[in-house]
Amino acid sequence: MRASLARTQAWFFAQLQPGAKRGAGPVRARGPLSNRARVDLYADMYLARLTEALAAEFPRVRGALGERRFARLAKEYVARHPSRRPTIQHVGAQLRSHLARHPVRGAPYARELARLDQLTSEVYLAPGLGDEPLLTAADLRAVAPEAWPRLTFTVTPTLRVVKLAWSFPKGFPARGRPAHAPSIVRLWRRGLDGFEAPVGRGELAVLRAAVSGQPFGELCLAAGTAERAATLLATWLEEGLLLKAPSRRGPPEVRYGSGTPAPVGARSFRAGRDR
Repeated sequence: MRASLARTQAWFFAQLQPGAKRGAGPVRARGPLSNRARVDLYADMYLARLTEALAAEFPRVRGALGERRFARLAKEYVARHPSRRPTIQHVGAQLRSHLARHPVRGAPYARELARLDQLTSEVYLAPGLGDEPLLTAADLRAVAPEAWPRLTFTVTPTLRVVKLAWSFPKGFPARGRPAHAPSIVRLWRRGLDGFEAPVGRGELAVLRAAVSGQPFGELCLAAGTAERAATLLATWLEEGLLLKAPSRRGPPEVRYGSGTPAPVGARSFRAGRDR
């Protein structure tokens, strides 16, 4: 009985894959549909659901390619990388490597967009609630001048920084065109609201120092001047990257409708994903 069920399940799963040689097998005809038509119906539904899941996981790629081209990409991808898990959460795990081997004509940057989309999901699943009390300018004003060189900072654990081979203008794909030039982007979350912003020139070294727990004196050395380090701190305060105390560790708390406004210079995205 078990062996028979396992064989039937394996046969049915193979029938659902794009490009499969369809057959009726043990499926029975019912009502107006033949046994073959019923298999086709399930196969079409299966592909549509996986395409929907990929579109939700890769909104930047979908937006750049358009619905029709993205649907073709999804069909090709699912045929080469069939889902092997009972959940569709990881169905797009190989999309970036797939795009590296099979780039989309006219959109060689799609792989980098897929990388940003995957990082968006990582930001959402990152440790910390994303709503810890933020460090404020008033907190810093209360620090004695002699204590500043030893002052350290707690950066939100939701922060992710990525180096890209392409640069994407604000508003892309609705406005502007990508440039084949290196760029660095940071992504982070507050509650369920996510943000992204370019990493400015010289900022990366200072940000790394802050994340690693280096004191303000070391941040000044990384920035080149104390004034530059202070300017970066002011930006990070505005963007909500610095926390008042060490972050609480744990899975994200599900909340809805926080409506956090995007910081100046940052683009917002919805970090929460419907399944």
